[in-house]
Amino acid sequence: MSEHPNAGLLRRMYEAVDPEVLRELIAEDAVWHQPGRTRLAGTYEGRDAIVEFLAAVDEASDATVSFEVIAILADDQRVVSIHRETAQREGRSLDTTNVLRADVRDGKLAEFWIYLGDPYGEADFWS
Repeated sequence: MSEHPNAGLLRRMYEAVDPEVLRELIAEDAVWHQPGRTRLAGTYEGRDAIVEFLAAVDEASDATVSFEVIAILADDQRVVSIHRETAQREGRSLDTTNVLRADVRDGKLAEFWIYLGDPYGEADFWS
């Protein structure tokens, strides 16, 4: 069975290293909702703000953050992934499983919600 196009869209986002590839996948007016109470938490509005946020996550982890896709579910309006997030920072380690939900509009990722598997562990790591 072939993968739903929206699953492939999100998979490409996970695999993207180049910010220009991210810009191709994310709608210009997209919104990213990052939960928590760390300096990275908040709502990021617009494709450029989201790309800058993702770069800030990478920078805050000294470029050690990585995401391993465990599963992706998709239909014509949204895509949901379960992923393992790992990173190293200032002698601390992060190893958690999170869920990302994205709405898709006109073939682009348009709105993102993150659901943290270990919100306290995330807060300790990113603070």
